[in-house]
Amino acid sequence: MEYIKKHLYLLIPIITLFLSDSVLKIYHGFNLYFLYNLALNVTLILLIDFVIGSARFKRLITNTVVILSIVYAGTLSSYYSAFHTVFSFGNLGQADDMTGVVAIIPEYINLDTFLYVFLFIGYVYFYRKIEIPERKINREKFYPLILAVVVLLFSNYAILKSDLKEPILSHYGVHTYFAFDILDINQAPEEEMELSEIDDYISKKNYLESDNEYTKMFEGKNIVFVMVESLEDFVIDPYLPTLSKLKEEGMYFNNYYIPRYQAITADSEFIYNTSQVPLLRNGVTYRVYAENTYSISMVNKFEEKGYSSYYFHDYFGSFYHRKYALNNVGYDVTDFAEELELEIEPGMTEMPIDSDLIKSSFNKYKFQEPFITFYTTVSGHQKYERPSTLEYANQYKKQLEGMEYEEVFPYYLGAIRHSDDAIAELIVQLENANQLENTVLVITSDHMAKNAGNESYKFFDEDPHLSFKGPLIIWTPDMEAKKVDILASSFDVLPTIANMFGLDIDVNNYVGTDIFSENERFIPFYDRQWLTDSGYYCAPKLEYFAFDGKLSSLDRNNQRVLDMHRYGQAILYHNYFKVEND
Repeated sequence: MEYIKKHLYLLIPIITLFLSDSVLKIYHGFNLYFLYNLALNVTLILLIDFVIGSARFKRLITNTVVILSIVYAGTLSSYYSAFHTVFSFGNLGQADDMTGVVAIIPEYINLDTFLYVFLFIGYVYFYRKIEIPERKINREKFYPLILAVVVLLFSNYAILKSDLKEPILSHYGVHTYFAFDILDINQAPEEEMELSEIDDYISKKNYLESDNEYTKMFEGKNIVFVMVESLEDFVIDPYLPTLSKLKEEGMYFNNYYIPRYQAITADSEFIYNTSQVPLLRNGVTYRVYAENTYSISMVNKFEEKGYSSYYFHDYFGSFYHRKYALNNVGYDVTDFAEELELEIEPGMTEMPIDSDLIKSSFNKYKFQEPFITFYTTVSGHQKYERPSTLEYANQYKKQLEGMEYEEVFPYYLGAIRHSDDAIAELIVQLENANQLENTVLVITSDHMAKNAGNESYKFFDEDPHLSFKGPLIIWTPDMEAKKVDILASSFDVLPTIANMFGLDIDVNNYVGTDIFSENERFIPFYDRQWLTDSGYYCAPKLEYFAFDGKLSSLDRNNQRVLDMHRYGQAILYHNYFKVEND
């Protein structure tokens, strides 16, 4: 007992650091790597003890290390709670895009946040009472401890050089992740790749060309693509009348997934427009590679067929540098809230109504056929509890009577109902302009709803891939209704549309393939996760989930997603698909 009291000045910071790591693991699944984290924490505190002789200076350095660790772990926890992705210092490069987004984080203060507050208070309270002994600097133990820290931090150098953020955090803890993130800011392996290597990679894909019953079925028709903010597939039937009708009358994809990359909405939009892997680290694709052009983009392929092109979004064009980048993606017109004269409240306290987006933009293209129009909506964005969702939320509360649901859920439904109303408004406008019969609607989502009390989160532990499941509807009047069970993702939408509209593309230039082609179904996710008909590989947990006992080639598919990511970053870096006359 006397020994413990004598060394409390070491035990308290060690235990605090360990608990700081352990609280964060609530998100990622506690595992036996706690021994590694414990060893690293012990080594760090012992290093401070042996290197610093002055008790006062030792207290200062120990407090600095422990308190910063608590704040950093708490930041990771809060960020993950709000956005369901891991924070990186590389995100600070987009700080001017984050003002409104950061404003919503305090709303997602949860049990973990309070645990970190209590941990901070407990540490400060107990450690300030502990007497720290003066001692001579023990240089004999300095170098071994420095070596031990380096070995522990970099013993997993291979994984530190990867882009596996969640597995590093969940398996090796806060301090190792911190080291990884700092190193990762300056990594750019795509710079080392030659153009000839990309040529070789693309030529060896050997994707099969499409020739099926859907080839050219919509050739010459207009297309309106609507990416609905935070639309979940399971809310369509009981809660959204317009989308429910289109789902029943059109082509609905039951086995459709939306991989979530680091910039989430902006990256999904990028994927739909290019079927390329977005930037994996240190910024947003649209901002970092704003100058890139894409001869293979969906809009450029339609323009080759004589289409006029339009992009509309009811938020700021400066956000993620979208306006400039989307011009380079190929759109003739890119109008945002500023051009459409839509009001936006500061701090995302209120969102524009998506119906107003349709009303303010439709006249710009209704007589410009053939046209391709891309809408990105915003009404479904969190925060959901706001004045514009209140009326619908009260209606949904009545519909939900007798059911168990989180308090925020009817407000989420109220927010997404405005997007449903917008699609109804779009159909009315097309019909009034005599364009409905000659127009195809493609409706999908950017990502699962975040912090909406939605049921899809309940699937995450047992079937992690289901958290990425989303809706895809293709509809035009009087088409034959069809439910499609083929495995597909947002990467596959562009090649599928290209086949349906008879666009001239080289199938090997894209990550995805035509959903109705004979190509093997494969979906790459961020952090090198992947999904096939046989199973799902969850990289954060380093686990493979087989479907009905089916086996899958882990080594082959791990290499496949690694190649997609590596070459995808090189394609961006080299502006590989640039428009030739640039």
